[in-house]
Amino acid sequence: MKANPNAIIVIQGTDSQPYELTKSAPVNWGGSLSELTPNLSGAPKLPLDRVIWSPHQYPLHGGGNFTDEQCWELNWGWLLKNKHAIQVGEWGAKMEGDGLDFMKRFAPYLAKNNIDSFHWTFNANSGDTGGLLDAKGQWAGDTPTWKEPDKEKLELVASAHPNPTNVIKLFTASGVKYSEQ
Repeated sequence: MKANPNAIIVIQGTDSQPYELTKSAPVNWGGSLSELTPNLSGAPKLPLDRVIWSPHQYPLHGGGNFTDEQCWELNWGWLLKNKHAIQVGEWGAKMEGDGLDFMKRFAPYLAKNNIDSFHWTFNANSGDTGGLLDAKGQWAGDTPTWKEPDKEKLELVASAHPNPTNVIKLFTASGVKYSEQ
């Protein structure tokens, strides 16, 4: 921080958690910041006004004693309630079965809590989540063309951010040159 006191530090979650939460509030792929205490005594000594906490969230498997939303609160949502910056670094699922159920629960949770996020992934080759581009029926030989957007998934992701940041305006205002080519 001495070299650049204006730096923003992004800290992603882990897939570990205190033993007492292991069976009751499942976690996966970077979805836990629960090993920190509410006063952040387990956090690195950093200027907390420069830290963004960035858990990943995917469908929870294995049950547990809590609803999905209770798990999100126990694993990382408490940071938001304590006025810390949260930005979900990855989230997503396939638009079928349990994945679709997760997407329909998580997008409103993000919107309700005004949490910024990045959806995983853009292209359709993620075996766990699919992508924002739809690979169904669009194949050139052995390779998907990924030319068509998955409209249902894009609408759901858009519902998570009813007032998205216009990064092009931000870049333009900061003097960054942008081209749509």
